[in-house]
Amino acid sequence: MANTCSPSALSPVPAAAKAVAMTVTETVANSQRRREEDRMALTKKQQQILDAILFLIRQGGPPTVREVGKLVGLSSPATVSKHLKALKEAGLITMNGKSRGIRIADQELLNRLLKENRRAATPPEETMTAGPDFSGNIIQTHFRSIVGENPGDRSGLPIVGSIAAGYPIEARTEDIADPYAGNHPHLAIDPHMFSGSGDLVAMKIEGDSMVEAGILEGDYVILRRQETVENGEIAAVFIEGEGTLKRLYWDSDGESNESRSVRLEAENQNFDSMTITEEKRKEVVVFGKYVGLVRGELRVL
Repeated sequence: MANTCSPSALSPVPAAAKAVAMTVTETVANSQRRREEDRMALTKKQQQILDAILFLIRQGGPPTVREVGKLVGLSSPATVSKHLKALKEAGLITMNGKSRGIRIADQELLNRLLKENRRAATPPEETMTAGPDFSGNIIQTHFRSIVGENPGDRSGLPIVGSIAAGYPIEARTEDIADPYAGNHPHLAIDPHMFSGSGDLVAMKIEGDSMVEAGILEGDYVILRRQETVENGEIAAVFIEGEGTLKRLYWDSDGESNESRSVRLEAENQNFDSMTITEEKRKEVVVFGKYVGLVRGELRVL
């Protein structure tokens, strides 16, 4: 006699059972979403500490609690540990109890978090990453210091004054002839983070004529001291004692290739180019070549 299935075995799943299953699935999904939202809701200090961990790992390996604290301006290891615990609970880092036991736990979530924070904090025309960003020698940071903080430590980059990213302004400089002598203020950043050799100095930008090159008002531009630059390079230039940062072109007569005049081009369509005629060319002094900039909360030594 052939086996037959009972009608109940072939009957569809009751609607009530389907509703229960859907409710359970939705509850799990909502719970996971809430946990992820909690992870995204970092405080400013937790974000800084997370950035510091990433920076120090890139610089050479997992950091200690004290190294993280020094970078973000916290002297108490207990306070740093409290923030680290919050990052651990958010699933972003792990800690194994060893001196250098801090690790990134969830790289995918971390990338999403950093992307969301950039979108919230960055104007559309800018491109930067959370923590120090070394792409194109533009260092975006909210760390207080990226050099040692020992008492009396004068390492860093000397700040020799302000320079216009706009129409030339009267040079507000310290003793720019020898910026490494005397009691100059210094940016708390390691000069070796910028490529190349030579004497490096910092100047604070005033104006917005170079925004399309990523140079904004309030940034510190890093200059390599040199008296000449290649055609089309960005340089700090002084004209009759007034300084400006522009892209510099040496215009020639086309036959002898000898420079006749100097053209200074802004990186902002609202600014016209400036042409220095051959008669006044000797009044143009190249102070230094632009090699990078620093933007953020670095302290001044």
